[in-house]
Amino acid sequence: MQKVKTVVTRKILLLISIMFITTAMLAYEVLITRLFSAVLLHHFVFMVISFSILGLGLGGIWAYRISKKFGDRINEILVKLTLILPVVIGSSVLVIYKIPHVGIGILYAFVSSIPFVVAGSILSLLFKKYSRISSRLYFADLLGSAAGSVLIIFLMNKLGFMLSLICILIISALTSIMMTMVYKFAKIRIVALLLLIIFIVVPFNMGFIKNLEKNFNSYYASPYTLINHLTDTEETVIEIPYVKWDAISRTEVIQIDNKKKEKYILTDGGGTTSMIRFDGDLKKVEYLKDRIDFIPFAFGKNDQTLIIGAGGGKDVLLALLGGSKEIDAVEINSSTLEAVAKFSDFNGNIYGLKEVKIYNQDGRYFIKNSQKKYDHIYLSMVMTNAIENTAFSLSENYIFTYEAFNEYFHHLKKDGKLSFMAHSSMDMLRILFTGIKVLQDIGIPQEEITDHLMIINRNKTTQKQSQHEDYINMPIITFKLTPFTQKEIQLVASIAKKQNRGIIHLPNYIELELLQEYKKGNLGFEEIIKNLRVNITPTTDDRPFFYNFDKGLPRIMVRLLLIVFALVIYIKRKYYQDTKVKQNSLYFACIAIAFMMIEIPLIQKMILFVGSPSIAFSFILFIILLSAGMGSLVSKNKIFYKKHNSKYLPLLLTGIGAIVMPYIIKLIYTNFFAFGQIQRMLIISLALSPLGFFMGMAFPYGMHIIESRGYKHHIPLVWGMNGMMSVVGSILAVTFSMAFGFNLTLTLGGLIYIVLYIKNPLFKKA
Repeated sequence: MQKVKTVVTRKILLLISIMFITTAMLAYEVLITRLFSAVLLHHFVFMVISFSILGLGLGGIWAYRISKKFGDRINEILVKLTLILPVVIGSSVLVIYKIPHVGIGILYAFVSSIPFVVAGSILSLLFKKYSRISSRLYFADLLGSAAGSVLIIFLMNKLGFMLSLICILIISALTSIMMTMVYKFAKIRIVALLLLIIFIVVPFNMGFIKNLEKNFNSYYASPYTLINHLTDTEETVIEIPYVKWDAISRTEVIQIDNKKKEKYILTDGGGTTSMIRFDGDLKKVEYLKDRIDFIPFAFGKNDQTLIIGAGGGKDVLLALLGGSKEIDAVEINSSTLEAVAKFSDFNGNIYGLKEVKIYNQDGRYFIKNSQKKYDHIYLSMVMTNAIENTAFSLSENYIFTYEAFNEYFHHLKKDGKLSFMAHSSMDMLRILFTGIKVLQDIGIPQEEITDHLMIINRNKTTQKQSQHEDYINMPIITFKLTPFTQKEIQLVASIAKKQNRGIIHLPNYIELELLQEYKKGNLGFEEIIKNLRVNITPTTDDRPFFYNFDKGLPRIMVRLLLIVFALVIYIKRKYYQDTKVKQNSLYFACIAIAFMMIEIPLIQKMILFVGSPSIAFSFILFIILLSAGMGSLVSKNKIFYKKHNSKYLPLLLTGIGAIVMPYIIKLIYTNFFAFGQIQRMLIISLALSPLGFFMGMAFPYGMHIIESRGYKHHIPLVWGMNGMMSVVGSILAVTFSMAFGFNLTLTLGGLIYIVLYIKNPLFKKA
């Protein structure tokens, strides 16, 4: 009886250990994503993280080699690897954090991948050793990942970066202690306990933690941050009085020595918004009228104004100077609002003014639920947070889609205006032709549409300074529901002349040649889009990637995919020569790709419904992984097997579920968007849980078939292939989503599951 209790206790500890490992690794993945977001451009972040996670699959390959070479010592090696895990997690983060910025992305990927390799080795060895209970192991794996997706958001928002790292290290150290109890290695347990004590004691010295967090060498040396950019100019940063890291961004306030009237709020090093010195007297800030971003407020009515991306409050002052009496200011980043509140003495408590109502929400979510009509809707450079404006962001942006523009125009009063400040020519063109498309579709004749818009450039020149320099710099684009009046045209022209701005398009004054041809009917909308060398097709809610200007498949994603494929093929030729290994691995490769092609679009599609990218990531991932874990527990039930195990019903049900999911989501958006957050979360849970439940069955089913057919020794290799192809799947999911949309990507993921149901490589004769 005692022996049975001991065995049960060991299995429970084993499952908890697996859960803790995956909790730590999911949290680590998000943590380094936030780290790289502060020092690299967004597309480089995606590349580096992809190569890092590839380490999970490489860990399986390494485990295969270890088990062949040290089979008699595998338990000891397994426990030592769990001891190494917290050490390499902490070391990897600190190395990236502390070393000066390097321009070699592969070096960052190598350093950050080491913990994934170690974790992948541990997990694949455990799945091999306990393959008979693979469904329970996978349940623990998914449950831990689900917990990690929620935990890291909470930790980052409450504790910041370094304390979140320490919490991850504590979880990893606890894993090592439990594994020493499973395998009874007392000496290793003592070392693990010492590590745990160190990790617990360190936070009590907050001076050390703050000093460590402050000395972010990689960030301050990064060529992609504004602070580093300023060191190359005559402007120097004299003070950084506020820094906060949360699940959304790294936010800091900086003071530049020759700008006493202004402080900058930075987001992830590049996104910049101004906080203006203000004491309540508008006359003292009238100098702001000389800035280009005041021009849209200089004409027409501004009584009721909506500002999306309010940032540090400068746009609110512009609206007040333009005569606004009611201002709804929307800002998604709570840390930015916290910074504005902290410096309320400097900015005159700008968001506490009687004319202003501040909303900590996503701009698109706000306007979709608003019933108000506005004289002016204003968005100033809210589309990127990178100092390098030519780089596209791989994260979706629903505030610049065709559907968003429709809602903006719907919320304007009869003579209302919609204004944007862009960065460069490509941003401007995409905004311009999205607005034109919407105006065209709401019934304004083609020959009149160009009378409803103006474009003013920050620079006076209208020619390129050199072959590689874009003359378009921070242009203002304003649309009106009614044509610009002659009085408005003359006023804008005089202001532009006074400010020494370049007029790109002003109806019946200076008109862009391309728009003249469109107005005359010589060029149609589709013809213009087709003839331009870059992709400026209006983005949609199904394909909202504003900064993807590549026609066809995005080039940088194709390059990344080719590099990863080349690495996978090299490893395949080296370790996957046996025919049966190839067949077994093909199955796990397919479910890895299919899983990611469903999971990633689901998370991205739900951002608009949830109203927050970080909450959407955390909650949707939690629901999918938790329900998948539940499905794993019952995956061996015989009711799911048909024709001697070769037809596994959950594969078919998963495929069908993924294909119909876009229609379910559309139904949810149509009927439940205005519901409260708790109700919306419940609706999402009910909609996604059945699909997640069946998605969780494919992996343990494959493990069960391999184990039952005597191929247990293949498990580290199929684990490795599954891990590597998960990275391929994530790249494919983003690539197809950018090129063809989320719905098609979901459908393709579903079709892979259906093909596996029809013709499963696990049952192909060798």
